[in-house]
Amino acid sequence: MNELDGRNHGVRDAAVILPFAIGALLLPPLILVFATPSLLAGIPLIVLYVYGVWALAVISAFLIARKLELRERVGVAEDPSGVG
Repeated sequence: MNELDGRNHGVRDAAVILPFAIGALLLPPLILVFATPSLLAGIPLIVLYVYGVWALAVISAFLIARKLELRERVGVAEDPSGVG
């Protein structure tokens, strides 16, 4: 394992864990906590929760992908032979 693999390990772990974490946040036991007749700014709380989790997933995936891409570019620039 080279130095580049060591630096990307945490980011790759986050990329693997993200779908499972989002899936867990969308399971019925957690969603049912927000399935109340209460409104926030005229929007049902469950709708805010589901779309909030969705937005969190999209933003997190974007940030993880960008970080992985930047680190890969740095790694390619450091090792022009492409052998790894």
